[in-house]
Amino acid sequence: MFNKFAIGTLLAISLLLVGCSTNTSTTITDDRPGVAIIGAQSGDKLYVDKVLMGDAKDYNANPDVLIVEPGRHEVMVISKSGAVLLSESVYVTKGQIRELAIGAR
Repeated sequence: MFNKFAIGTLLAISLLLVGCSTNTSTTITDDRPGVAIIGAQSGDKLYVDKVLMGDAKDYNANPDVLIVEPGRHEVMVISKSGAVLLSESVYVTKGQIRELAIGAR
């Protein structure tokens, strides 16, 4: 008898717990601005506000951009040999993707 009572109680508790759970989904929209570097080659380094962000080619807008905070930023791209390929001050606002192109080499 104890076994039937214990099994029945566990079953009832399990059903209550399952019934209490809800499925919810949340959509998060990232509207922070971004910077994309067009025409970078492998090994070109991207600096934003004098901080190395990585390989500029990784942020070519296909598909990735570098997410930044809204406001003014100093963007530089330096080649493997140390040449300045791009140096620009940009102002970006909420939701904006700013594409900066490196000229022909």
